[in-house]
Amino acid sequence: MFRRTRTGFAGLLYALSQLGGLVLWISYIATWQRWQGGFGFLIGIFTFPGIVIFPLIFWIAENRLPIGYCVLWVVSLVLFVGAGLVGADD
Repeated sequence: MFRRTRTGFAGLLYALSQLGGLVLWISYIATWQRWQGGFGFLIGIFTFPGIVIFPLIFWIAENRLPIGYCVLWVVSLVLFVGAGLVGADD
């Protein structure tokens, strides 16, 4: 299904979804580093955020939900699925 996503519009959607994922990972690392310093950087590098666990931890620690994080995660997921659907039609 995703084999043909390397060219054309599907490739663009796929690249944008991967870029969104990279931004999410960097923000995840930055949040852990802000909370724990150098040890938080290591936590961010060697763990994965998860869509349920990290927002829950963030909500407990910061007393607010990371709405931007969740919105970017959903947008990245939609772009990824869109790339697969467009690539399957080629």
